[in-house]
Amino acid sequence: MLPRASGRAGDEGIIDLPIGGTGSSAEERSGELGGAFAPLQTRIEEAERLHIQRALERTGGSISETADLLGTSRKTLWEKMKRLKMKTVEFELSQPGAER
Repeated sequence: MLPRASGRAGDEGIIDLPIGGTGSSAEERSGELGGAFAPLQTRIEEAERLHIQRALERTGGSISETADLLGTSRKTLWEKMKRLKMKTVEFELSQPGAER
Protein backbone atom coordinates (compact mmCIF):
# COMPACT_ATOMS: atom_id res chain seq x y z
CA MET A 1 0.00 0.00 0.00
CA LEU A 2 1.28 3.44 -0.91
CA PRO A 3 1.47 6.21 1.67
CA ARG A 4 -0.82 9.13 0.86
CA ALA A 5 -0.89 12.85 1.56
CA SER A 6 -4.00 14.96 1.59
CA GLY A 7 -4.27 18.21 -0.32
CA ARG A 8 -7.04 20.76 -0.77
CA ALA A 9 -8.81 20.77 -4.11
CA GLY A 10 -10.78 23.98 -3.79
CA ASP A 11 -14.52 23.43 -3.53
CA GLU A 12 -14.26 19.77 -4.51
CA GLY A 13 -13.06 18.81 -1.05
CA ILE A 14 -10.00 16.88 0.00
CA ILE A 15 -8.22 14.62 -2.46
CA ASP A 16 -5.65 11.89 -1.88
CA LEU A 17 -2.28 12.39 -3.53
CA PRO A 18 -0.01 9.34 -3.90
CA ILE A 19 3.47 9.64 -2.48
CA GLY A 20 6.09 7.63 -4.28
CA GLY A 21 5.40 5.06 -6.98
CA THR A 22 2.38 5.64 -9.16
CA GLY A 23 3.08 2.90 -11.64
CA SER A 24 4.99 5.30 -13.88
CA SER A 25 8.59 6.05 -12.99
CA ALA A 26 10.35 9.33 -13.66
CA GLU A 27 12.48 7.53 -16.23
CA GLU A 28 9.37 6.33 -18.06
CA ARG A 29 7.77 9.78 -17.94
CA SER A 30 10.97 11.47 -19.17
CA GLY A 31 10.16 10.20 -22.65
CA GLU A 32 7.24 12.61 -22.61
CA LEU A 33 9.77 15.43 -22.23
CA GLY A 34 11.79 14.43 -25.25
CA GLY A 35 14.63 12.29 -24.03
CA ALA A 36 16.43 10.52 -21.25
CA PHE A 37 16.21 11.66 -17.67
CA ALA A 38 18.29 14.81 -17.21
CA PRO A 39 19.10 17.25 -14.41
CA LEU A 40 16.49 19.95 -13.80
CA GLN A 41 18.84 22.76 -14.90
CA THR A 42 19.34 21.02 -18.25
CA ARG A 43 15.57 20.79 -18.79
CA ILE A 44 15.12 24.45 -17.83
CA GLU A 45 17.81 25.51 -20.32
CA GLU A 46 16.20 23.40 -23.06
CA ALA A 47 12.82 25.02 -22.39
CA GLU A 48 14.33 28.52 -22.35
CA ARG A 49 16.24 27.86 -25.57
CA LEU A 50 13.12 26.57 -27.33
CA HIS A 51 10.96 29.45 -26.09
CA ILE A 52 13.50 32.08 -27.18
CA GLN A 53 13.95 30.38 -30.56
CA ARG A 54 10.19 30.40 -31.18
CA ALA A 55 10.01 34.08 -30.21
CA LEU A 56 12.92 34.87 -32.55
CA GLU A 57 11.16 33.08 -35.40
CA ARG A 58 7.96 35.00 -34.69
CA THR A 59 9.80 38.35 -34.80
CA GLY A 60 11.94 37.55 -37.83
CA GLY A 61 15.09 37.39 -35.69
CA SER A 62 14.80 40.89 -34.23
CA ILE A 63 16.38 40.96 -30.78
CA SER A 64 14.51 44.14 -29.79
CA GLU A 65 11.13 42.76 -30.81
CA THR A 66 11.92 39.38 -29.24
CA ALA A 67 12.87 41.04 -25.94
CA ASP A 68 9.60 43.02 -26.02
CA LEU A 69 7.62 39.87 -26.81
CA LEU A 70 9.25 38.00 -23.93
CA GLY A 71 8.84 40.92 -21.53
CA THR A 72 12.53 41.38 -20.87
CA SER A 73 15.27 43.84 -21.77
CA ARG A 74 17.54 43.44 -24.80
CA LYS A 75 20.52 43.19 -22.45
CA THR A 76 18.95 40.37 -20.45
CA LEU A 77 17.97 38.54 -23.65
CA TRP A 78 21.52 38.93 -25.07
CA GLU A 79 23.03 37.61 -21.83
CA LYS A 80 20.64 34.66 -21.71
CA MET A 81 21.30 33.82 -25.36
CA LYS A 82 25.05 33.96 -24.75
CA ARG A 83 24.70 31.69 -21.69
CA LEU A 84 22.55 29.27 -23.70
CA LYS A 85 25.04 29.44 -26.62
CA MET A 86 22.36 30.71 -29.01
CA LYS A 87 23.09 32.75 -32.11
CA THR A 88 21.06 34.70 -34.62
CA VAL A 89 22.12 36.66 -37.68
CA GLU A 90 21.67 39.88 -35.68
CA PHE A 91 23.72 38.40 -32.83
CA GLU A 92 26.53 37.32 -35.15
CA LEU A 93 26.65 40.73 -36.88
CA SER A 94 26.96 42.48 -33.52
CA GLN A 95 30.14 40.63 -32.64
CA PRO A 96 33.50 42.44 -33.02
CA GLY A 97 35.13 41.76 -36.38
CA ALA A 98 31.92 40.52 -38.00
CA GLU A 99 31.41 41.39 -41.66
CA ARG A 100 28.40 43.56 -42.43
